[in-house]
Amino acid sequence: MCSRWVKKTLYSLIALSMLAFQCRILYGLESELPLFWESFGIEQSPWSKSVTDSLRYWWFGIKIEVILWLYTLMNFRIKTIILTLIPSLLVIFALLWAIYDPTMINNFRNLNS
Repeated sequence: MCSRWVKKTLYSLIALSMLAFQCRILYGLESELPLFWESFGIEQSPWSKSVTDSLRYWWFGIKIEVILWLYTLMNFRIKTIILTLIPSLLVIFALLWAIYDPTMINNFRNLNS
């Protein structure tokens, strides 16, 4: 019995930390990063521009992930854990790609040459 609560707590810590990380990335994309790129004269890549143009939909995705997290706590099985964590990891990867897109980094290197 206690083991199940420990597993749920550990899962909750992982899931909530991933959600917090996504919120931080979205906040940065919304307010700080476009100004940072503009100050260095870096042109956004098409992927990064499409992400920053559709940020309100990315916030909606976080709400869906919270609902999935609550569903997983009620129905705690490996399938539901995977259903929650894998999409969260994919969203984090997509958001980080919008920030650290290699074409933007190459554009910055070309500006400094």
